[in-house]
Amino acid sequence: MEKYYFTQCIEGDSPFQGGWVEVLAPDISKACERYEKTYGLSASGGGRYAFIYSESQFKRTSMAEKGNLGKFCFARLIYGDERVYSGSEGKR
Repeated sequence: MEKYYFTQCIEGDSPFQGGWVEVLAPDISKACERYEKTYGLSASGGGRYAFIYSESQFKRTSMAEKGNLGKFCFARLIYGDERVYSGSEGKR
């Protein structure tokens, strides 16, 4: 399983303001499927997030240390598991 990071934005209908949601899944398609199962799609049918990063892409950013808009991981999802695991609730 790979880890994907769904970053959240301030504008739009992201479920959180800043930070990200981590999803463990076999591939990006399954990660999107799992994310959308929990948070749904926007009114226009698009994703309710800003960007999706693979783990290697995410590690090349400063977000792991500085956060995204000052916030960190809100939730962790696993493909094939219905539960939502708590992140750091926007704090490091």
